[in-house]
Amino acid sequence: MKNRVPLKEQKPFAHLQQKQDIKEEKGPANFVVPVQTTNKRKSNLLNNKAFVAAIKKAWQTGNLALVHYDLQDFPDEIINIDTINLEGEEWWQKCPLTKLDLTNNNIQEIPLYDTLQELSVLRLGNNKLSRFHFDLTKQFQNLKSLTLQNNQLVEFSCRLDSIVELNLADNKITGIDNLYFPNLEILDITNNQFSQLPSYLPPLIKKISAIGNKIQAIKQSDLIECKKLEDLQLSKNQISFIEEGAFYNLFQLRILDLKENKLKYFTQELLGNNHDCLDSIQLSFNQLDIYNCYEGIQNLSVLLLNNNKIKELHKEIINLKNLKTLDISNNDLGDLPSQLGFLNQLVRIQLEGNPLKCIRSNIRSAGALQLKKYLQQRTDDAAKLEVQADPKLKQQLYQSNNIWEEYLRNFLHKDELAIRQKNINQIDNCVFRLTNLIIIDFSQNNIENIPDQIQQLKNLKKVNFNENKITQISIHLFNLPDLVELELRQNKIQFLPQREQVYIPNLIHLDLGKNLLSNIPNFIPDLPRLRRLLLAYNQIDSIEILLQKESILEVLDISNNSIDQLNDEIYFKMPNLQHLNLQNNNMRTFPTILGFMSLKTLQIDGNPTKLISRQIIDKGTVHILDYLAKKHPLNQIPPKIQPIIIEDAIINNQSQMSQQQQQSIKQKQVNQNSKQSTSSQMLVEEPRQQRQYEQQQQYQQQQQQQIIQEQPQQQYQQKQYVDVGQLRIEFQNLELKIKQMERELNENFSLNKFQIQEKRKVLQTLMLQRSAILQQINSY
Repeated sequence: MKNRVPLKEQKPFAHLQQKQDIKEEKGPANFVVPVQTTNKRKSNLLNNKAFVAAIKKAWQTGNLALVHYDLQDFPDEIINIDTINLEGEEWWQKCPLTKLDLTNNNIQEIPLYDTLQELSVLRLGNNKLSRFHFDLTKQFQNLKSLTLQNNQLVEFSCRLDSIVELNLADNKITGIDNLYFPNLEILDITNNQFSQLPSYLPPLIKKISAIGNKIQAIKQSDLIECKKLEDLQLSKNQISFIEEGAFYNLFQLRILDLKENKLKYFTQELLGNNHDCLDSIQLSFNQLDIYNCYEGIQNLSVLLLNNNKIKELHKEIINLKNLKTLDISNNDLGDLPSQLGFLNQLVRIQLEGNPLKCIRSNIRSAGALQLKKYLQQRTDDAAKLEVQADPKLKQQLYQSNNIWEEYLRNFLHKDELAIRQKNINQIDNCVFRLTNLIIIDFSQNNIENIPDQIQQLKNLKKVNFNENKITQISIHLFNLPDLVELELRQNKIQFLPQREQVYIPNLIHLDLGKNLLSNIPNFIPDLPRLRRLLLAYNQIDSIEILLQKESILEVLDISNNSIDQLNDEIYFKMPNLQHLNLQNNNMRTFPTILGFMSLKTLQIDGNPTKLISRQIIDKGTVHILDYLAKKHPLNQIPPKIQPIIIEDAIINNQSQMSQQQQQSIKQKQVNQNSKQSTSSQMLVEEPRQQRQYEQQQQYQQQQQQQIIQEQPQQQYQQKQYVDVGQLRIEFQNLELKIKQMERELNENFSLNKFQIQEKRKVLQTLMLQRSAILQQINSY
């Protein structure tokens, strides 16, 4: 030690000596003001044996922990740690400080300094910090983790380019302004005062914990960029509304926690159907009376629905083949679906607190295995009764050695046959003997063709062949008069029958997405009751054929195709359209007339357009429509088009009518309910006359030109200050309620006649309210 060279003689490191015996005091942003410190303040800590030992250890490991030191200020010794001289320590043996833990002290303020640029972890939890808003990019160039838990922060504004983990839990923060953490992966804002999720969440974020705040709603824009999010914790908030599509982009999501909120429903539309990674959904302690989310989450292992108001567990729960834990305790369930017994992975079921009158208490308390056996036995008993009613079918099944015997035994007593994910490549002839079938579901198999024998199932209303390998389809599938829904998504279909070979007059829903279609089938315009048409992920380059005739389409999905243009005819030929998806096509422009349509959602992402800015697209449908409407020429405002109303057919009777009788009834319905139709106009055969529109346009242009000349300032102000945004929001809310009511009427077969009548009255009232708001929007 006698030969030690003083620091002041070490010229290469002389700049370090200038930092000794000084304290950094906060000045303007990004500016460090050095001031002299007192030797007394410095010597106090250096005389502390525990502190000296911690410093020596830090020089060896790079980690310094000063927990429970009752520090009132940020220690100067840490700021100038490189200049401290301790006996027996050589300067060239010191490691740079990378981790600093000052938890459980009384620090009230953090000075700005730039001497700890190697710091990667900073923990300041359980202190008395009341504000934290700096640009610390220069001071902490390598900081990865920052903990400010349990302080007294009421605001937080900070920029840190390198930060990966940020913990702000247990403070009083109401919002985060100027959040700029491009590399942030973990954000914890538990137990604060947030009323909504922070804006501009970075795209790399993987975990968000916002437990115990005051969040009331989840908007679609809140999480739209968080495509790598894996864990979303939102329990103990006040969430009562989740916008449709809010979780659509969360493809990597594993855990969704919404416990202890105020949700009244949770449906497939909220979650979407592309969540293969989702492992846990937690909805306990809400106000749910509807839970209908079983598609696209086949890897789900934990489903918590306890302490809600659920009256029915849907039979589609059979889709959750990997479910291990199900908690449905303390609900209003009167029975359980038999399909629950066929979930092989299910090992834990919580049932207590339900009025389960159909299942004995000793079975309910015997555990998951016994309950599943009981539910399976209940299904088998019913199947045996059905088999006994048809001796020929009984003999055919019980003498057969193929795998279809097992499948059909479980479904003979029903009007629905669901055989999914069984790796079958063809349909056995036994199926076509079940002539009472109304619904068949052969999705997620390896079926390559649909045979002609399907014509024997004349009562079919819903057919699902999604996710197979179908290349050939019998023409008879397109000649089932009662068919309402047809699902053929994700196959290898290139061609479909021509219009003269098709007769499915009652089809409402058609899904041909993810196939090899290069053109839209020409029979589609001839489907008078088609409301939902899904054509995503094909090779279609034009939709002109859909604009040949008027339609009552409400949903049109033509995303991920090669469409490069869309003309104004869509306004006149699709007056009922509510949802239009044009994502990922080749469209450079969009018709401004779309701004006058009553669209609830318009999706145009992924197109090479420069007409509409990214900022407007990100704001959503309402802003896009308003923008297009303002860009439309003032002298070409389109005439008001009333939605087409067609009453749903009575399928059982209509299937016995001739085609001519059905066409006559259809013509009368259109003429009676559509204000734009005349006695000679028919929905399918006669579109609105383009000549009439051109005459109206010409007359309207003359009138508007005269008004512009006489009162130019008045017209400009009237156009400029009309704001229909609020009306559109009210219209969207009504649309959501109507959609839910219609879905319940169409899918809930347990409703009695009185309940159906009451719900139809409510639905009629909602539709009247919707019409009134739509009339106000169109009047602008």
